[in-house]
Amino acid sequence: MSRFKTFDEFLNLFPPKPCQRIKNGYNVLCPAHNDKTPSLSVTQNSNKMLIYCHAGCSEKAILQKLGLNESNLFLNNKVERQIITTYPYKDAEGNILFEVVRYKPKSFKQRRPDGRGGFIWNLEGVKPVLYHLPDILIAVRVGDTIYLTEGEKDADRLWSLGLTATTNPMGASKWKAQYTETLIGAKVILLPHTDAEGRKHALKVIEALEGKAASLSVIDLPETTKDISEWLDQGNNLETLEEYILTPLMYTPKYLSFNTTPEKIKQPETEPEWSLRQWDVVRQLQAEVRGWRQKHAEVLLAMDKLNAKIKLYETGDLI
Repeated sequence: MSRFKTFDEFLNLFPPKPCQRIKNGYNVLCPAHNDKTPSLSVTQNSNKMLIYCHAGCSEKAILQKLGLNESNLFLNNKVERQIITTYPYKDAEGNILFEVVRYKPKSFKQRRPDGRGGFIWNLEGVKPVLYHLPDILIAVRVGDTIYLTEGEKDADRLWSLGLTATTNPMGASKWKAQYTETLIGAKVILLPHTDAEGRKHALKVIEALEGKAASLSVIDLPETTKDISEWLDQGNNLETLEEYILTPLMYTPKYLSFNTTPEKIKQPETEPEWSLRQWDVVRQLQAEVRGWRQKHAEVLLAMDKLNAKIKLYETGDLI
């Protein structure tokens, strides 16, 4: 393996002067003979350094003088993976079952405790659970809304904003029956990615949770953003998030083509384009509602305050 990551590192082996700039490199002094004028052409062709002595020295002789071999002419520009963060998955009692490790460049691996302070890099014998499971169990019990994202980063982003959020491990299309069992009776809002895999995943989860969750809805973010984290980075805030909330009945027709189990959710046998036209009408109505809310924002705020005060009177907290 080469010890050079860049072409400039290789050039540092030669005297900086005299040298001449040429296409894709330089003419430098050749170390294999008593060179007075730059006669060694050193150039780069993709991932390899090329050396050629115009005085006739062989490549082997030049490399020997430099203490190198032929393999050192290839750049070692492979980026080493770095651990960016770890996402611990815990059982109901708060004990770590396993961790998802995130690397840069982006990739993921799973590991489980070995009982001796280290880790085993597989999940053999481990039954996966939802992220932040102890908190999610409490949220189900007390009736808090749970945001179901696609990925730990998005879930943690929502936690940082004061929302209860979770995700299933290993990404899209990895939904398991035990996750559904955990969310029986829960108030769930899905936050899928906006790509095809995200839509397909959302439809699978809708199919699994319908009739089992206490309430179920989907946040359908614009396709100009990838996920909730990117949407927030674009300057949006939680106050406008409700504008994108749909019921499963509204969400499913638009993305039905991504569904992997068409026998359970079938396209209409007649007028196949009707659902898309229906969707256009829904979108138009949503835009009109948003416009009305913005126009009458002060009135809505006053009504919210009045309703809150009425509730205080009803409970006896305000006399």
